[in-house]
Amino acid sequence: MAMVLVPMTGNSNPRAERASLTSMLRAGNDNCQDVAATTAVEPGGTDMTTVQLRRYELLDDMMNAFVAWWPGVIEVRAKYGFRVQFGLADRDTNQFTWAVSFEGDEAAFKAAEAVYTASPERAALFAGQPKFVNALHVTLVEQVYPTAA
Repeated sequence: MAMVLVPMTGNSNPRAERASLTSMLRAGNDNCQDVAATTAVEPGGTDMTTVQLRRYELLDDMMNAFVAWWPGVIEVRAKYGFRVQFGLADRDTNQFTWAVSFEGDEAAFKAAEAVYTASPERAALFAGQPKFVNALHVTLVEQVYPTAA
C-alpha cells in the first residue's frame, strides 16, 4: 500500500487544509487511505497535535550564524504542515531550543517528518551551510501546563 503525503499550501487553517488535500487525493488516487489515516482529522474526531522538542548544543561561535539561518527552517517546515512553536537562544551555554508541532498522532508526525527530511526544499536549505550543531537532543513531548480548559 503506497503512502502519499503532500506539502501544505499555506492555508491558515491546517485542519481544513488537510481535509481538503485528503479529498483531492482520494478523488484521483485509490491508494490515499493512508493519507486520511495519517493527516486528516475525522469529522467528530479529536484534534491531536504532536510536539517535538529539539535542543541543540551549538559549536563555539556558531550562535549568530545559526540564529540568522534558522528562520529558513520555519518556512520550509511550514510547507510540510509543521508549526514552529518557539525558538530560544541560550547564549551563555551556547544552546538553542525549539519546538515544532504537527496536527496528528506520533505516526503522522513521523511520516510527515520523513517527507520533509527527504524534500528538495530542505536539501536546498542545508546546502553549503557550515556544521552548526555539536550535539542534539530530540524527543516528543506532551504539554502539561497550562492545561486544556
